[in-house]
Amino acid sequence: RTLVFAGVALAALIVVFGTIITLVAANRLGGFIEIPLPPQVFAIVPLGGMAFFATFVALGYFNRRDPSTHKRFMFLASAVLLEAAVARIPLMFRLDLPFFESYVVVAFVALLAAWDLISTRRLHKVTLWAGLALVVFLFVRIPLAMTDAWQAFALWLMRLAA
Repeated sequence: RTLVFAGVALAALIVVFGTIITLVAANRLGGFIEIPLPPQVFAIVPLGGMAFFATFVALGYFNRRDPSTHKRFMFLASAVLLEAAVARIPLMFRLDLPFFESYVVVAFVALLAAWDLISTRRLHKVTLWAGLALVVFLFVRIPLAMTDAWQAFALWLMRLAA
């Protein structure tokens, strides 16, 4: 509990710098390295991740007096950040594994659900609703990023960082 403010500050720095780095990378000539999508489309992946991470950490903070709720939000926040690291594994080995990183995050949500079912014989509300929201977003984000509304928003953000 004495480190709570340091943890919140670190999470805030992750969101701020993660967003800045995303926008700088999106503005590079050629966009994101080894990503075949236009930068304004792919930007939804890291920006969406930052939004989910920030939301889960904030909800975890506000529920810090409820250990089961707090732990689940923090677990899901960690799973969101895991996606970026895991996405590089197929690139290292030149493997064509579409959505590999998304499936790894889904596996972590499934493990959390399994833990709930084994330990309490029911899904915790955070596992159900926050986990479900994250999993759905993982698979609708690219079609969502193809919309004119998202691309206009992403280009506006990119111009702010240019």
